[in-house]
Amino acid sequence: TSPAILSMFAVMKCGAAYIPCDPEYPSERIKLILEDSGAAFIITTKERLGEFGDKGVDVSTLFDNPDSTNPDVEVEPTDLAYLIYTSGSTGRPKGVMLEHQGISNYLTCHPENRHIKAMCDDGHIVLSVTTISFDMSLKEIGAPLFNGLTLVFADQEQANNPIRLAELFQKTGADIFNATPSRMLQYMDLPAICDALANCRVILSGGEKYPDTLLKRLQKISSGRIFNTYGPTEITVSSNCKELTHESVISIGKPLLNYREYIVDSDGNELPVGVVGELYIGGIGVARGYNNLPEQTKEHFIEYQGGRVYCSGDYARWMPQGDVETLGRKDNQVKLRGLRIELGEIESAMTHVDGVTAAVALIRTIAGREHIIGYYTHNKDLTSDFIKAEISKTLAPYMVPTVFVELQKMPLTPNGKTDIKSLPTPVAAPGAVGGGEKAQTPTEEQFCQIYAKILGMNEVGATDNFFEMGGTSLTATRIIIEAANLGYVIAYGDVFSKKT
Repeated sequence: TSPAILSMFAVMKCGAAYIPCDPEYPSERIKLILEDSGAAFIITTKERLGEFGDKGVDVSTLFDNPDSTNPDVEVEPTDLAYLIYTSGSTGRPKGVMLEHQGISNYLTCHPENRHIKAMCDDGHIVLSVTTISFDMSLKEIGAPLFNGLTLVFADQEQANNPIRLAELFQKTGADIFNATPSRMLQYMDLPAICDALANCRVILSGGEKYPDTLLKRLQKISSGRIFNTYGPTEITVSSNCKELTHESVISIGKPLLNYREYIVDSDGNELPVGVVGELYIGGIGVARGYNNLPEQTKEHFIEYQGGRVYCSGDYARWMPQGDVETLGRKDNQVKLRGLRIELGEIESAMTHVDGVTAAVALIRTIAGREHIIGYYTHNKDLTSDFIKAEISKTLAPYMVPTVFVELQKMPLTPNGKTDIKSLPTPVAAPGAVGGGEKAQTPTEEQFCQIYAKILGMNEVGATDNFFEMGGTSLTATRIIIEAANLGYVIAYGDVFSKKT
């Protein structure tokens, strides 16, 4: 049994709330979360006990004090169940406070919870690959455990290495699978994953815009039921769901059980079908608010038409059949590979580096892949490596820019604001031709060619650095697949531990 899952349920059973932290979070980010939340206890592995000795909390491993006594604690529907820390525009992660009634409602097998009902009706075994720090993992973990299905929990290597994941599919017979669209498409570059998905009865995706390419590829290989889900962390995992068929127009569908939604103009007036406005989400899953952020809570959680709603910040419109179509953000928040990112938090981290005078973070497409680009000006000698190392102390790995662009000055609009449209787009990841040593063996040559192909570069040297060339976790997955096609079997961690 997964210690992480045991910990989650144990904490809630004894009347407390849990805060999931990805083991890959830098220690400074974990420190910020501990300070903000006021957490009294940390449950961790024995290997990491020493990291928390100075944090002023009770640190223990899961089985330090085994006690079979059943906690006699009454848990109310409105009690806090968990906090999820998301990227914050102020430069600090912000804790979203979610209640028991929201997660219980979301996981209920009911016709209006269309994707959960499909999992219960048509599938048997759920294969989970999502980190517990991402609330989408509650769909993968909670749905089977609350509804009598079997849960298979992939380890980190299996979740990131499609070869190992395909083996896990085959070994377990899993027939329900959920992943972000970006990850799903990456997995499908391996034929063995396509074979596994062909045997799935229910295939779910969410966390970012659902591309038409993914739907067409899935429909070509699978006769299973395909679902697109949507929902900000602030409304408890998902508020909308759409079953996608051959006749479907891709949308996020109708609200789920006990949710109600409004699309409004800038004055809060409801808009008719087809007119674009901001999506307000109300219902039982709306979060209590942001921990220790009363002003932001007051701004984003409001009373509307007799109920409490979350102002999503997403542009949307009603479709004629009653579905909702989302059309992007109205603020500085973005989604990258399914993970929510406040660009302001990245900019704040960069400007806190001594010598950086101004910073802008953007998502730009380089060689066909989306990257976070960090633009900066400075008043002292700085290298991008130094800036990257400094901001990596506080930012989660997925938030650290893969490309840094040094500017003499920020371009400005006539009214004195940063002219985003004038910021240069790098034509390739740093070093379109790698500066490392030439390959010395046929194997090195093959891997250099693989890296060059995946990274969109003309040439890669045998000693070039994966991260400095713009590598990401999803890039690593593609490298594993390309290597497998040439007969090489490598582990996910090998991509990160070696130069190439």
